[in-house]
Amino acid sequence: MGGKERLPVKKSGKIKVGRMLIIGAVFIAAVFTACNITGDTSSLLPPEITITNHPAPTTIVRAGNISGSLSVEAAASGVSQRLSFQWLYTTANSNDGGNEITGATEQDFLIPANLTLGTHHFFVEVSVAGAASVRSNLAAVTVTDVPASPGTPGDPNAPVITIISQPAPVTSVTVGSISGSLAVQVSVTGGAQPGFRWFSNTTNSNVGGSEIAGATNASFTIPANLSLGVHYFFVEVSTPGAASVRSNAVLVTVTVPPPPPTEGLDIRGDVLYGIGTVTVTDIVIPSTVTSVRNYAFHNGNLTSVTIPASVTTIEGWAFGANNLTTITIPAGVTITGINSVGLHSVYFLAYYNNPAGNNRQGGTFVFAGGSWSRQ
Repeated sequence: MGGKERLPVKKSGKIKVGRMLIIGAVFIAAVFTACNITGDTSSLLPPEITITNHPAPTTIVRAGNISGSLSVEAAASGVSQRLSFQWLYTTANSNDGGNEITGATEQDFLIPANLTLGTHHFFVEVSVAGAASVRSNLAAVTVTDVPASPGTPGDPNAPVITIISQPAPVTSVTVGSISGSLAVQVSVTGGAQPGFRWFSNTTNSNVGGSEIAGATNASFTIPANLSLGVHYFFVEVSTPGAASVRSNAVLVTVTVPPPPPTEGLDIRGDVLYGIGTVTVTDIVIPSTVTSVRNYAFHNGNLTSVTIPASVTTIEGWAFGANNLTTITIPAGVTITGINSVGLHSVYFLAYYNNPAGNNRQGGTFVFAGGSWSRQ
Protein backbone atom coordinates (compact mmCIF):
# COMPACT_ATOMS: atom_id res chain seq x y z
CA MET A 1 0.00 0.00 0.00
CA GLY A 2 2.66 2.48 -0.97
CA GLY A 3 1.98 5.94 -2.36
CA LYS A 4 -1.44 7.61 -2.44
CA GLU A 5 -4.80 6.04 -3.07
CA ARG A 6 -7.53 8.36 -4.44
CA LEU A 7 -11.02 7.29 -3.48
CA PRO A 8 -13.94 7.74 -5.83
CA VAL A 9 -15.81 11.04 -5.61
CA LYS A 10 -19.27 10.63 -4.13
CA LYS A 11 -22.00 12.88 -5.53
CA SER A 12 -25.08 13.88 -3.50
CA GLY A 13 -27.45 16.27 -5.19
CA LYS A 14 -25.21 19.05 -6.46
CA ILE A 15 -22.69 18.79 -3.63
CA LYS A 16 -19.47 17.10 -4.76
CA VAL A 17 -17.21 15.78 -2.02
CA GLY A 18 -13.75 14.45 -2.73
CA ARG A 19 -11.87 12.40 -0.14
CA MET A 20 -8.16 11.76 0.02
CA LEU A 21 -6.59 9.10 2.27
CA ILE A 22 -2.91 9.58 3.04
CA ILE A 23 -1.24 6.32 4.01
CA GLY A 24 0.96 6.58 7.05
CA ALA A 25 -0.87 9.64 8.32
CA VAL A 26 -3.39 9.77 11.13
CA PHE A 27 -5.90 12.14 9.58
CA ILE A 28 -8.38 12.29 6.74
CA ALA A 29 -8.74 15.46 4.73
CA ALA A 30 -12.09 16.30 3.31
CA VAL A 31 -11.87 18.59 0.37
CA PHE A 32 -15.04 20.26 -0.93
CA THR A 33 -14.53 20.78 -4.58
CA ALA A 34 -17.91 22.32 -5.36
CA CYS A 35 -21.00 23.61 -3.55
CA ASN A 36 -24.13 24.74 -5.38
CA ILE A 37 -27.44 24.36 -3.44
CA THR A 38 -30.70 25.03 -5.20
CA GLY A 39 -34.40 24.46 -4.54
CA ASP A 40 -36.23 24.75 -1.16
CA THR A 41 -33.71 25.33 1.58
CA SER A 42 -36.19 26.14 4.37
CA SER A 43 -35.49 22.86 6.08
CA LEU A 44 -31.86 23.92 6.38
CA LEU A 45 -32.76 27.16 8.24
CA PRO A 46 -33.62 27.41 11.95
CA PRO A 47 -37.31 27.99 12.81
CA GLU A 48 -38.43 31.62 13.22
CA ILE A 49 -41.46 32.87 15.17
CA THR A 50 -43.49 35.83 13.96
CA ILE A 51 -46.28 37.55 15.93
CA THR A 52 -48.94 38.41 13.39
CA ASN A 53 -51.41 40.07 15.77
CA HIS A 54 -50.35 41.66 19.05
CA PRO A 55 -52.65 42.06 22.06
CA ALA A 56 -54.78 45.21 22.12
CA PRO A 57 -52.54 48.03 23.36
CA THR A 58 -55.23 49.58 25.60
CA THR A 59 -58.17 48.05 27.42
CA ILE A 60 -60.39 49.83 29.96
CA VAL A 61 -62.43 47.88 32.51
CA ARG A 62 -64.57 48.95 35.43
CA ALA A 63 -63.83 47.86 38.99
CA GLY A 64 -66.36 45.33 40.24
CA ASN A 65 -67.28 44.29 36.73
CA ILE A 66 -63.96 43.31 35.14
CA SER A 67 -64.23 41.10 32.07
CA GLY A 68 -62.67 40.60 28.68
CA SER A 69 -59.42 39.05 27.50
CA LEU A 70 -56.16 39.70 25.71
CA SER A 71 -55.11 37.59 22.76
CA VAL A 72 -52.20 37.05 20.41
CA GLU A 73 -51.70 35.39 17.04
CA ALA A 74 -48.36 33.97 15.97
CA ALA A 75 -46.79 31.57 13.46
CA ALA A 76 -43.45 29.77 13.10
CA SER A 77 -41.66 28.77 9.91
CA GLY A 78 -40.18 25.33 9.36
CA VAL A 79 -41.89 23.55 12.27
CA SER A 80 -45.02 21.55 12.76
CA GLN A 81 -45.03 21.59 16.56
CA ARG A 82 -47.62 23.57 18.47
CA LEU A 83 -46.45 26.96 19.68
CA SER A 84 -46.21 27.56 23.41
CA PHE A 85 -47.49 30.69 25.13
CA GLN A 86 -46.62 32.18 28.49
CA TRP A 87 -48.28 35.38 29.68
CA LEU A 88 -46.37 37.68 31.98
CA TYR A 89 -47.19 40.62 34.22
CA THR A 90 -44.90 43.58 34.75
CA THR A 91 -44.93 46.75 36.83
CA ALA A 92 -42.70 48.48 34.29
CA ASN A 93 -43.69 49.87 30.94
CA SER A 94 -41.50 47.30 29.19
CA ASN A 95 -41.63 43.69 28.01
CA ASP A 96 -38.21 42.96 29.52
CA GLY A 97 -38.25 40.82 32.65
CA GLY A 98 -41.74 40.37 34.01
CA ASN A 99 -43.40 37.73 36.17
CA GLU A 100 -44.95 34.60 34.71
CA ILE A 101 -48.65 34.19 35.40
CA THR A 102 -49.42 30.67 36.56
CA GLY A 103 -51.69 28.78 34.19
CA ALA A 104 -51.71 31.55 31.55
CA THR A 105 -50.35 29.40 28.72
CA GLU A 106 -52.88 29.87 25.93
CA GLN A 107 -53.26 32.35 23.09
CA ASP A 108 -56.11 34.04 24.97
CA PHE A 109 -55.62 35.42 28.46
CA LEU A 110 -58.58 36.29 30.67
CA ILE A 111 -58.10 39.61 32.40
CA PRO A 112 -57.99 38.86 36.16
CA ALA A 113 -61.21 39.93 37.88
CA ASN A 114 -59.30 40.99 41.03
CA LEU A 115 -57.18 43.71 39.44
CA THR A 116 -56.89 46.86 41.54
CA LEU A 117 -57.59 50.40 40.38
CA GLY A 118 -54.90 51.73 38.08
CA THR A 119 -52.99 50.56 35.01
CA HIS A 120 -51.54 47.05 34.69
CA HIS A 121 -49.18 45.81 31.97
CA PHE A 122 -49.19 42.38 30.35
CA PHE A 123 -47.37 40.67 27.50
CA VAL A 124 -46.90 37.15 26.18
CA GLU A 125 -43.84 35.13 25.25
CA VAL A 126 -44.18 32.72 22.31
CA SER A 127 -41.80 29.79 21.91
CA VAL A 128 -41.22 26.52 20.05
CA ALA A 129 -38.42 23.97 20.08
CA GLY A 130 -35.42 25.03 18.00
CA ALA A 131 -36.47 28.70 17.66
CA ALA A 132 -35.66 31.85 19.57
CA SER A 133 -38.64 32.91 21.70
CA VAL A 134 -40.44 36.14 20.85
CA ARG A 135 -42.29 38.57 23.15
CA SER A 136 -45.35 40.61 22.18
CA ASN A 137 -45.84 44.31 22.65
CA LEU A 138 -47.13 45.51 26.00
CA ALA A 139 -50.87 45.54 26.64
CA ALA A 140 -52.11 48.10 29.16
CA VAL A 141 -55.24 47.28 31.15
CA THR A 142 -56.69 50.24 33.07
CA VAL A 143 -59.13 49.63 35.91
CA THR A 144 -61.42 52.60 36.65
CA ASP A 145 -64.30 53.19 39.04
CA VAL A 146 -66.05 55.87 36.92
CA PRO A 147 -68.13 55.50 33.73
CA ALA A 148 -66.18 55.86 30.51
CA SER A 149 -66.36 59.14 28.67
CA PRO A 150 -68.21 59.05 25.34
CA GLY A 151 -66.37 57.02 22.77
CA THR A 152 -63.71 55.67 25.13
CA PRO A 153 -62.27 52.65 23.27
CA GLY A 154 -61.95 49.36 25.02
CA ASP A 155 -64.63 49.88 27.70
CA PRO A 156 -66.71 46.68 27.58
CA ASN A 157 -69.50 48.33 29.57
CA ALA A 158 -69.99 51.34 27.33
CA PRO A 159 -73.24 51.41 25.31
CA VAL A 160 -72.93 50.52 21.64
CA ILE A 161 -75.06 52.20 18.97
CA THR A 162 -76.00 50.24 15.85
CA ILE A 163 -77.92 51.64 12.88
CA ILE A 164 -80.37 48.92 11.89
CA SER A 165 -82.02 50.73 8.99
CA GLN A 166 -80.49 53.63 7.05
CA PRO A 167 -82.59 56.49 5.61
CA ALA A 168 -83.79 55.95 2.04
CA PRO A 169 -80.77 56.62 -0.22
CA VAL A 170 -82.73 58.61 -2.83
CA THR A 171 -85.97 60.59 -2.49
CA SER A 172 -87.55 62.64 -5.28
CA VAL A 173 -90.01 65.44 -4.55
CA THR A 174 -91.72 68.09 -6.65
CA VAL A 175 -91.37 71.81 -6.03
CA GLY A 176 -94.62 73.30 -4.77
CA SER A 177 -95.81 70.02 -3.27
CA ILE A 178 -92.81 68.76 -1.27
CA SER A 179 -93.72 66.14 1.31
CA GLY A 180 -92.36 62.99 2.90
CA SER A 181 -89.70 62.26 5.47
CA LEU A 182 -86.41 60.49 6.12
CA ALA A 183 -86.10 58.00 8.95
CA VAL A 184 -83.50 55.86 10.71
CA GLN A 185 -83.81 52.85 13.01
CA VAL A 186 -81.19 52.19 15.68
CA SER A 187 -80.48 49.96 18.64
CA VAL A 188 -78.43 50.79 21.76
CA THR A 189 -77.06 48.18 24.15
CA GLY A 190 -77.79 48.45 27.85
CA GLY A 191 -81.20 50.00 27.31
CA ALA A 192 -79.79 53.50 26.80
CA GLN A 193 -81.97 56.01 24.95
CA PRO A 194 -80.54 57.40 21.68
CA GLY A 195 -80.49 61.05 20.70
CA PHE A 196 -80.73 62.29 17.11
CA ARG A 197 -79.34 65.31 15.25
CA TRP A 198 -80.05 65.74 11.54
CA PHE A 199 -77.64 67.57 9.27
CA SER A 200 -77.77 68.97 5.74
CA ASN A 201 -74.78 68.95 3.44
CA THR A 202 -73.82 70.32 0.04
CA THR A 203 -71.93 67.14 -0.92
CA ASN A 204 -72.61 63.42 -0.78
CA SER A 205 -70.79 62.99 2.54
CA ASN A 206 -71.63 62.57 6.23
CA VAL A 207 -68.53 64.53 7.23
CA GLY A 208 -69.06 68.11 8.33
CA GLY A 209 -72.49 69.38 7.37
CA SER A 210 -74.81 71.94 8.99
CA GLU A 211 -77.00 70.96 11.91
CA ILE A 212 -80.73 71.49 11.31
CA ALA A 213 -82.41 73.29 14.19
CA GLY A 214 -85.15 71.26 15.84
CA ALA A 215 -84.46 68.08 13.83
CA THR A 216 -83.91 65.81 16.83
CA ASN A 217 -86.09 62.78 16.16
CA ALA A 218 -85.53 59.46 14.42
CA SER A 219 -87.75 60.77 11.61
CA PHE A 220 -87.05 64.02 9.74
CA THR A 221 -89.68 65.84 7.68
CA ILE A 222 -88.28 67.01 4.34
CA PRO A 223 -88.45 70.84 4.34
CA ALA A 224 -91.22 72.16 2.10
CA ASN A 225 -89.11 75.14 1.03
CA LEU A 226 -86.28 73.21 -0.59
CA SER A 227 -85.03 74.78 -3.79
CA LEU A 228 -84.76 73.02 -7.14
CA GLY A 229 -81.79 70.67 -7.35
CA VAL A 230 -80.10 68.13 -5.10
CA HIS A 231 -79.82 68.20 -1.30
CA TYR A 232 -78.00 65.81 1.05
CA PHE A 233 -78.97 64.85 4.60
CA PHE A 234 -77.68 62.53 7.33
CA VAL A 235 -78.33 61.92 11.02
CA GLU A 236 -75.97 61.56 13.98
CA VAL A 237 -77.03 59.19 16.77
CA SER A 238 -75.58 59.51 20.25
CA THR A 239 -76.11 58.51 23.88
CA PRO A 240 -74.08 59.19 27.04
CA GLY A 241 -71.07 56.89 27.33
CA ALA A 242 -71.15 55.71 23.71
CA ALA A 243 -69.31 56.66 20.55
CA SER A 244 -71.69 58.60 18.29
CA VAL A 245 -72.61 57.08 14.92
CA ARG A 246 -73.59 58.85 11.70
CA SER A 247 -75.88 57.45 9.03
CA ASN A 248 -75.09 57.42 5.35
CA ALA A 249 -75.61 60.67 3.47
CA VAL A 250 -78.84 60.45 1.48
CA LEU A 251 -80.04 62.38 -1.56
CA VAL A 252 -83.24 64.42 -1.88
CA THR A 253 -83.89 65.68 -5.42
CA VAL A 254 -86.33 68.53 -6.01
CA THR A 255 -87.77 68.68 -9.54
CA VAL A 256 -90.44 70.71 -11.33
CA PRO A 257 -93.80 69.03 -11.85
CA PRO A 258 -94.36 67.57 -15.28
CA PRO A 259 -96.56 69.79 -17.44
CA PRO A 260 -100.08 68.66 -18.27
CA PRO A 261 -100.32 66.83 -21.57
CA THR A 262 -100.40 69.06 -24.62
CA GLU A 263 -101.10 66.35 -27.17
CA GLY A 264 -103.91 67.34 -29.51
CA LEU A 265 -103.37 71.09 -29.26
CA ASP A 266 -103.82 72.80 -32.61
CA ILE A 267 -100.85 75.19 -32.69
CA ARG A 268 -99.90 76.83 -35.98
CA GLY A 269 -96.76 78.89 -35.67
CA ASP A 270 -97.31 80.89 -32.47
CA VAL A 271 -101.11 80.85 -32.58
CA LEU A 272 -103.20 78.39 -30.58
CA TYR A 273 -106.36 77.47 -32.51
CA GLY A 274 -107.83 74.80 -30.30
CA ILE A 275 -107.54 71.52 -28.49
CA GLY A 276 -109.04 69.14 -31.02
CA THR A 277 -110.87 66.17 -29.57
CA VAL A 278 -108.83 65.82 -26.37
CA THR A 279 -110.91 66.26 -23.23
CA VAL A 280 -109.04 67.78 -20.30
CA THR A 281 -109.94 69.87 -17.27
CA ASP A 282 -106.55 71.52 -16.70
CA ILE A 283 -104.25 72.89 -19.35
CA VAL A 284 -100.89 74.67 -19.48
CA ILE A 285 -100.39 76.53 -22.74
CA PRO A 286 -96.85 76.14 -24.18
CA SER A 287 -94.56 79.17 -24.02
CA THR A 288 -94.26 79.19 -27.83
CA VAL A 289 -97.80 80.56 -28.11
CA THR A 290 -98.38 84.34 -28.34
CA SER A 291 -102.05 84.41 -29.26
CA VAL A 292 -105.13 82.32 -28.48
CA ARG A 293 -107.74 82.44 -31.29
CA ASN A 294 -111.46 82.86 -30.78
CA TYR A 295 -113.40 79.73 -29.82
CA ALA A 296 -110.11 77.82 -29.23
CA PHE A 297 -111.48 76.02 -26.15
CA HIS A 298 -115.14 76.91 -26.47
CA ASN A 299 -117.67 74.61 -24.86
CA GLY A 300 -115.08 72.43 -23.10
CA ASN A 301 -114.56 70.99 -19.63
CA LEU A 302 -111.81 73.30 -18.47
CA THR A 303 -111.66 74.34 -14.83
CA SER A 304 -108.05 75.57 -14.80
CA VAL A 305 -105.80 77.22 -17.37
CA THR A 306 -102.22 78.49 -17.16
CA ILE A 307 -101.32 81.12 -19.73
CA PRO A 308 -97.58 81.73 -20.30
CA ALA A 309 -95.91 85.15 -20.35
CA SER A 310 -95.48 84.83 -24.11
CA VAL A 311 -99.24 85.28 -24.70
CA THR A 312 -100.30 88.87 -25.43
CA THR A 313 -103.78 88.39 -26.92
CA ILE A 314 -106.83 86.23 -26.13
CA GLU A 315 -109.65 86.55 -28.67
CA GLY A 316 -113.37 86.38 -28.11
CA TRP A 317 -114.92 83.22 -26.75
CA ALA A 318 -111.50 81.51 -26.57
CA PHE A 319 -112.47 79.83 -23.29
CA GLY A 320 -116.20 80.40 -23.53
CA ALA A 321 -118.69 77.90 -22.11
CA ASN A 322 -116.16 76.38 -19.70
CA ASN A 323 -116.38 76.36 -15.95
CA LEU A 324 -113.05 78.02 -15.20
CA THR A 325 -112.34 78.62 -11.54
CA THR A 326 -108.55 79.08 -11.67
CA ILE A 327 -106.67 81.25 -14.17
CA THR A 328 -102.94 81.97 -14.22
CA ILE A 329 -102.30 84.82 -16.60
CA PRO A 330 -99.40 87.24 -17.26
CA ALA A 331 -99.70 90.98 -16.95
CA GLY A 332 -100.86 93.16 -19.84
CA VAL A 333 -102.78 90.56 -21.87
CA THR A 334 -105.32 92.04 -24.27
CA ILE A 335 -108.61 90.16 -23.92
CA THR A 336 -111.24 90.74 -26.63
CA GLY A 337 -114.82 89.62 -26.25
CA ILE A 338 -116.68 89.40 -22.99
CA ASN A 339 -116.72 85.62 -22.90
CA SER A 340 -113.09 84.98 -23.65
CA VAL A 341 -112.30 83.28 -20.38
CA GLY A 342 -115.26 81.16 -19.44
CA LEU A 343 -118.66 81.21 -17.77
CA HIS A 344 -117.42 83.71 -15.20
CA SER A 345 -115.56 85.78 -17.77
CA VAL A 346 -117.63 88.90 -17.30
CA TYR A 347 -116.58 89.05 -13.71
CA PHE A 348 -112.98 88.17 -14.52
CA LEU A 349 -112.70 90.80 -17.25
CA ALA A 350 -114.05 93.44 -14.92
CA TYR A 351 -111.56 92.42 -12.25
CA TYR A 352 -108.57 92.04 -14.57
CA ASN A 353 -109.12 95.27 -16.55
CA ASN A 354 -110.31 97.51 -13.71
CA PRO A 355 -107.76 100.30 -13.19
CA ALA A 356 -108.93 100.62 -9.60
CA GLY A 357 -108.65 96.89 -9.03
CA ASN A 358 -106.15 94.54 -10.63
CA ASN A 359 -105.28 96.88 -13.51
CA ARG A 360 -104.15 93.98 -15.75
CA GLN A 361 -101.55 92.72 -13.33
CA GLY A 362 -100.44 89.13 -13.76
CA GLY A 363 -100.93 86.33 -11.29
CA THR A 364 -103.16 83.44 -10.38
CA PHE A 365 -106.84 84.20 -9.95
CA VAL A 366 -109.48 82.07 -8.27
CA PHE A 367 -113.25 82.29 -8.62
CA ALA A 368 -115.05 81.59 -5.35
CA GLY A 369 -118.14 82.91 -3.67
CA GLY A 370 -119.33 84.63 -6.81
CA SER A 371 -116.24 86.73 -7.44
CA TRP A 372 -112.62 86.56 -8.59
CA SER A 373 -109.65 87.27 -6.35
CA ARG A 374 -105.93 87.42 -6.98
CA GLN A 375 -103.89 84.94 -4.97
